[in-house]
Amino acid sequence: MAISIRYKGKLKSISSLKQLNSEVSEIGRALNWKPKVVNDYSPRKKYLLYEDLVGITLRPEKSDALCLTFLTDGTLMGVMHGAIGNIKEALFEEEYQVTVKTQYAGAEVHIAAMKLLRYLEKKYFETFELSDETGYWESGDEEMARSKFPAAIVEEAEDEKVISPFDRKNPAVLGVVETMENILKEKWLKLE
Repeated sequence: MAISIRYKGKLKSISSLKQLNSEVSEIGRALNWKPKVVNDYSPRKKYLLYEDLVGITLRPEKSDALCLTFLTDGTLMGVMHGAIGNIKEALFEEEYQVTVKTQYAGAEVHIAAMKLLRYLEKKYFETFELSDETGYWESGDEEMARSKFPAAIVEEAEDEKVISPFDRKNPAVLGVVETMENILKEKWLKLE
């Protein structure tokens, strides 16, 4: 099973969505995580994509999209779930959670994503639960989280083995957590 993050929650207020989108977009651009606003929330706009969902997604390289998209009542809902069926039926049938596979992006992206989610949880969410297969969410132990990832992620490419640049020893990736920490440190000071 691939290393993933699973989370669910509800915003304190849907009126904070514009600010959340702005902050997440700024952070996403700083990390080159390709931010994309989904149905900018405005009562005058007709939703064209993922009906009933508003928010933003981030797309770190080699990772599933980190969805911060919501129903108009503030309930967190991933865009993939919204695209494949009736959202209200899905909520009735099961307790919904967003799943983000981070294994191929590597430990640094996984840890940075959880640092971002921790910040957002404290600032914007009324309820928030996260399940992390590396144990980082509960422990804050980066070394333990890194140890759960393969030393090098090996992919098959036309009968050749290619070592991904997203292993934990690659210096190009090691700056992701530090960059996220610096961005969030400044934002935490504003919260306090």
